[in-house]
Amino acid sequence: MVYEFSCKLFLKYSTFDTIMVSLKNKETNMHKKLLNLLKRKYGFYLSLVFFIFPIAYILDGSYPKYVLFLTILAIISYIGMLYTKNKALIFIEWFYLIAFISYTTIVFNPMNILFSFYLSNLLVWNFQDKYYTYRTISFFITINCLTLYIIANPTLRIGDKIVLFIFCSMCIITYFSQKYSYERNKLKNERLKHNEHINLLLAENERNRIGRDLHDSIGHTFVMLKLKAELAEKYLDKNNIEAAKKELQEISEISSTSMTETRSII
Repeated sequence: MVYEFSCKLFLKYSTFDTIMVSLKNKETNMHKKLLNLLKRKYGFYLSLVFFIFPIAYILDGSYPKYVLFLTILAIISYIGMLYTKNKALIFIEWFYLIAFISYTTIVFNPMNILFSFYLSNLLVWNFQDKYYTYRTISFFITINCLTLYIIANPTLRIGDKIVLFIFCSMCIITYFSQKYSYERNKLKNERLKHNEHINLLLAENERNRIGRDLHDSIGHTFVMLKLKAELAEKYLDKNNIEAAKKELQEISEISSTSMTETRSII
């Protein structure tokens, strides 16, 4: 009885320890994966600091309180697009962010058009979109429509219109410059991979050449050495010392020549 009880107790606690170790390993792996994700996306998180401005306007009463809810949804949509692979969800999050930027620009403050930089960053660095995707087309439609609204807005002073037009132009210029930088880096990486593949093929060909040359050279040498050694052995059996010495000398010469040829091949 005592033995059975001890075995059950041992199995119980050993199983518990195994489960705890497994859970700790899973937790560690999840922590590492989360850190890697954050490291890859840290630039996107840094830009979130600009959402402090609508929140500050809400706190000082310039914006109504419901804008806080809209701003939180915009932040969630922005972060969600960094990680989700669901196309329908990305579609909803993308157009919500466009609606948020358009609404806050038209209703509250034309300076909110600067949030369009979030769209351009997502297009280039997160989605790597081509020019004909719905996100790229909607981005240009949004930025151009808001620019036209700012220019046509009679409540804005000329100086403000000029400043905002410059910002809108900078957003578009930034998009194209980032796009060019991304495409150039992509092409550079593809060339490096292509060159790496070529170098591997060249190294493989060189190994094959060395193997063939060594096989031809050393194989012939070993045959000669074997024949000379057998011949020297026969001379020794017949007590023909001079002939055996001559064969041994030739073996030495063949070995030296073979070593020189091997060095030249390698």
